[in-house]
Amino acid sequence: MSLSEQEQTQYTEAKNALSKIEKKTGRLTNRERQEKEKAQKIIADIEAKISTSRRDFIKIGLSVVLGAGAAGLIGYQSCKPKEKTSPRTQSAGNNDSNKNTIIADIGVDEYETPKQNYKKIDETYKDTQEGNFEQMLEHQAHWKNISQEALQLFVDNPTVVKLLKFMDQNAVYSVAQGPKKTLRVAKTDKEDLQKKLNDPLSFEIVFMPEKYAPQMRAPIVIDPSGKTIRIAANFKVQEWLGIMLAHELSHVYDVLVNKENVFNKEEWNAGEVRAHLLEADLIKKWNPKTYQILLEKGTPLLKAEQFRKLIKLIENLYPVTQENASYHEASLGLAGCITAVALEHAKSQGLTEKDMGMVYKNLMKKISRKF
Repeated sequence: MSLSEQEQTQYTEAKNALSKIEKKTGRLTNRERQEKEKAQKIIADIEAKISTSRRDFIKIGLSVVLGAGAAGLIGYQSCKPKEKTSPRTQSAGNNDSNKNTIIADIGVDEYETPKQNYKKIDETYKDTQEGNFEQMLEHQAHWKNISQEALQLFVDNPTVVKLLKFMDQNAVYSVAQGPKKTLRVAKTDKEDLQKKLNDPLSFEIVFMPEKYAPQMRAPIVIDPSGKTIRIAANFKVQEWLGIMLAHELSHVYDVLVNKENVFNKEEWNAGEVRAHLLEADLIKKWNPKTYQILLEKGTPLLKAEQFRKLIKLIENLYPVTQENASYHEASLGLAGCITAVALEHAKSQGLTEKDMGMVYKNLMKKISRKF
């Protein structure tokens, strides 16, 4: 969603005012506290309006999965395997099962699904122990390691290598103290921490514990300034974490390094296409044989706008059901696979990256029209 010129000005002024106050040492005066609260409210209101657009395609994963849209368990209704559907294989960890999977009732031939292994995430630290400094540090270190390991699954992609280095050099890690409030916890000198925070390339990574994660609109959320990434600590599939984190880090890199203007529709759209192309390549590297089936069977369904059938296909190929992924993971995994099919088809037709921006926008329009 785009903002008016007045809203853009309000947002910039509020961010500058808040930054100025946060740099001040010592106790704040009553007036400064009021100004801080006012700036925070302006920023929160505007970000609530536009940050959804950064991952607006989550609506595909949510509304398409549901279809008509029964309130409550958004997305999970069709993620649940129905009693009369064919058996599905979703191998986790050291599970050696490799059953044949049949796509039922979607007008495609039967075929064997490649063994789709994925790394299951240790959920020991999914809840932050607020108030306990040592436990907060442990939680933070645990998820920092998991996030880095998730990205390292895809280091044969040069963009991921670049983003890993960027994250290592510029990320400051924080602990959630509420849905939006964060606490920077580190065993370092306060002045050194403040110096890093003042670096224009620095950004904050916050691991949102189980009790806050359901309130997030997506499993990984960035603010429009690119200065904060919130990661739900309820990921179950390490590959999805790596793929989705790479997508969002590419946006942070665009904003902080390439100076992308998120209020400019053309720049925003170009950044979204780059992020989705990266995501598609990582889904491919996860399992090339599975990805080939996704394209061969999914492209005709996409062209025919048979989205529910396309979703059934994806559910048979990837861990995108509530049995093996969190609510947000499942939704965004579906959205990523649908977008990958669309962009790969566009590439096969000789379209340039610039042309794919229109493909992306048209796909969203089709989804909105269908559902």
